[in-house]
Amino acid sequence: MSHPIAYTELHSQDPKRAGKFYTSLFGWQAKDSDTPMGTYTEIEAGDGGIKAGLMKAPFDGSPSYWLPYITVASVERSVAQAEKLGAKVEAPKGLVPGVGWFAILRDPAGAVFGLWEKLA
Repeated sequence: MSHPIAYTELHSQDPKRAGKFYTSLFGWQAKDSDTPMGTYTEIEAGDGGIKAGLMKAPFDGSPSYWLPYITVASVERSVAQAEKLGAKVEAPKGLVPGVGWFAILRDPAGAVFGLWEKLA
């Protein structure tokens, strides 16, 4: 398997401030898109490929946090296995049209992570 982290996303209570911080600190480029969930910012780290995303934290009052997405062969199978091992589903399997499937889980110790299945 190649590197298991497919993507990372910053969920922030203040996305504009966070975006300004990271683009200034690292020289990253940012591009905003309107989505049904609000503004989504794609972050490019310099080689032209999207390396991260930035969005408003989905839960009021939650801290800002980075969310890694781990590449899996099947989101559905991985969610089922994770639940058997004690994980809690925070966001069920969803589709990013034309790109892939995702789910967000919380492991038994409380850490949040995403699963990512790229469309064939």
